[in-house]
Amino acid sequence: MSPGNPPYEERELLLRIAAGDEAAFRQIYHTYEDLLMPYLTELTKSNHIAEDIVQETMLRLWLNREHISTLEHPRAYIYRMAGNCAFSWLKSRMIRKRVEQDKASLELTVATEVATDLSFQTITRIVQQTIREMPAQRSRIYTMNREQGLKPADIAKALHISVSTVNNTLYQAIKTIREAIEKAGYYLPVWLILFFF
Repeated sequence: MSPGNPPYEERELLLRIAAGDEAAFRQIYHTYEDLLMPYLTELTKSNHIAEDIVQETMLRLWLNREHISTLEHPRAYIYRMAGNCAFSWLKSRMIRKRVEQDKASLELTVATEVATDLSFQTITRIVQQTIREMPAQRSRIYTMNREQGLKPADIAKALHISVSTVNNTLYQAIKTIREAIEKAGYYLPVWLILFFF
């Protein structure tokens, strides 16, 4: 799907995402990656940081997918989320400007593609170890969602907590997994983590 596709096609994909369709999520991910990257790269002056913001935006979309069907203007909603993520980055950069400058050269060396010889077994071990080391509640919620296939609303009901708590916990779990993978020297986009793990 290209950025120029009719709105009704995009809405159909978003409704499929609301139902948990990961294939539709990948299509929307790539569409909005194309739409957002030029603006975010210009804003941050870093292709890597712009990609991080896109991933953060689409991760939030996935975790809040149950609300998509209620949105009148889903594209505006996604752009607003991206704007909020970019604002958070800019705020962080102002507070930690010196640290960011020290990291600038390092960011340029971060891999932006999965190497052709990437060991899936190694990544799997990293993910499993990371899940084991998570706080018990976070690990349990992540396992219920990804391995048992329960929706956030079902998890919230089973654990007697709010849906927002479940979504926030899933967000933290996926973020922790991504950081562990990158710390080990690998790079996976959020949509691949969601698809495989």
